[in-house]
Amino acid sequence: MEDKELTELLSILPDVIFIHKNGIIIYANESACQGTGYQRSELIGKNVLDFVAEEEREKIVRNMELRRKGEESSNLKSNLISKSGELRTHSISTLNILYDGEKAVLFILNDITERLKAEEKLKESEEKYRLLIHFASDPIFSINPDETYRFVNEAFGRRVNLTPAEIIGKTPYDLYPREEAEKRLKVIRKVFLTGNAGEREVEYIKGNGEHEYYITKVDPIKDESGKVIWAACISTNLTALKKAENALGESKINYKRVVDNVKDVIFETDAQGLWKFLNPAWEEITGFSVDESIGKLFLDYVHPEDRIRNMELFAPLINREKSYCRHEIRYLTKNGGYCWIEVFARLGLNDKDEVTGTYGTLRDITTIKNAELVIRNKNEELIKINAEKDKMFSIISHDLKSPFLGLLGLSKAMTEDDIPFDDYRELSRNLNDSAIRVYTLIENLLEWSLIQRGLKTFNPCTIELLSAIRENIETFSAVANKKEIDIKADIPSSIHINADQEMFNSILRNLLSNALKFSKRGDKIKISALQSDSNMVQVSIKDTGVGIKKDMLEKLFKAGERTSRMGTEGELSSGLGLLLCKEFVEKNGGKIWVESEPGAGSIFYFTLFQG
Repeated sequence: MEDKELTELLSILPDVIFIHKNGIIIYANESACQGTGYQRSELIGKNVLDFVAEEEREKIVRNMELRRKGEESSNLKSNLISKSGELRTHSISTLNILYDGEKAVLFILNDITERLKAEEKLKESEEKYRLLIHFASDPIFSINPDETYRFVNEAFGRRVNLTPAEIIGKTPYDLYPREEAEKRLKVIRKVFLTGNAGEREVEYIKGNGEHEYYITKVDPIKDESGKVIWAACISTNLTALKKAENALGESKINYKRVVDNVKDVIFETDAQGLWKFLNPAWEEITGFSVDESIGKLFLDYVHPEDRIRNMELFAPLINREKSYCRHEIRYLTKNGGYCWIEVFARLGLNDKDEVTGTYGTLRDITTIKNAELVIRNKNEELIKINAEKDKMFSIISHDLKSPFLGLLGLSKAMTEDDIPFDDYRELSRNLNDSAIRVYTLIENLLEWSLIQRGLKTFNPCTIELLSAIRENIETFSAVANKKEIDIKADIPSSIHINADQEMFNSILRNLLSNALKFSKRGDKIKISALQSDSNMVQVSIKDTGVGIKKDMLEKLFKAGERTSRMGTEGELSSGLGLLLCKEFVEKNGGKIWVESEPGAGSIFYFTLFQG
């Protein structure tokens, strides 16, 4: 490969790259300037070791000596010192090449600082990042002291054609030939023995005969006493880098092979923004073929909602305010969806310094974005669960405690001597009423618990609405008679619904119980139903009671909100019944809402499918 072609390729790569002779830098790409903070003129002529942490220079020198002799040397990890003094960790690869007709060394530094930080966070909270680990494209796994797999992610499973569940509990001897298993365990055993991290480069041959290269980093996870309790491992795919290293020393044919196999899209556009070149990764990521895309406007492939923003992000580059642009944007895919892309672009210039277009890389970061979304959704779900938990604790600590205190007071009063018979009967009735309220609250708590744990079964069936409502009205006849409240059901016998019988009864019981609690003596309750054209039945329970204030209306049906209040004759209410109603109505495919004004009563509505 000619020196010009080599430097053109190196200039668009995001890694820090030096070419040096005997340690003296003779070439540095733009990423090297960005990574160190120096101008290219400041880098040329410097010793490459000037940018490496002092305590790590010896191992770099040994590596360079091995390369000089033509011997194999392992990949290194070292801290790169920027002009500002900032240290960032890089993995270092070297390759002997010919440059200007003389022997030189290609020095490739891949910034792995963020990856190392991510690994540290993973060690701090395995469960918190479990989903992110499973979405990772690189194999991640952990090993127990008995050499059995403790955890593996989906990428690891795909590598050996097994599911994670099939691998857990097995050893490397169950997955690889004995000789290969021994090689893999050698580093892991040393980590358990010394308590220090280790790493090993592995060549893996896929079922189709294709070679893949990984560097496996092994970190010890220790208990409070410092004992290694398991080893956490992450394998980073070096295949593209290996292929790139091989291509640098080969012909133009091999150069094309590297470009075709790089997983990132390498692109070039003309001055009008039309695609001039795309490597095959374009089709793999977007689904659009290279042939059908060449000659078309790149902006047509950007998500319509992101096009204005994309042009704003490109503006500093086009206006020569920046030498490159790097941003995240959504690109359309052929299947009608979209993927998240990290764009790295530079201006193409001719000998007259005129803009001929742009060139750079497009990296698919959809998996990372999706993982971020999953984590954000999980955090929102945790907030909801905490609110529900707080609601449960509130009910248990207050609403359940109060009626129990009443029970204790009544039962104590009944144990006193010389109680008149009439007083005793009155105490007994009050005790029974309190027991019924406690039972109802406990029943709702148990139903709520079953729902939250996903243990509530769902068995829909056809229900004759009028008969079911009459049965539930009958269970409240004693309470209604005591408060002299008339309950009417104005429902045609022809109406049927499709719902879970037990859930429907719970909905009706809770709404009727509320209507009775908040109605005054002599009030009326009316239950109505009507069928709609949308294959739904709307049921309403209307009372002429005390109604609900506006600020309270906004809190109904919400977990974590305090909605309990006393009935017209001191009846207790927890607000949990309405939460159950909402859960059950929505489980059956319907909706629930309420209309009310203070002093004018309330109407609770809910819908269910027609039977």
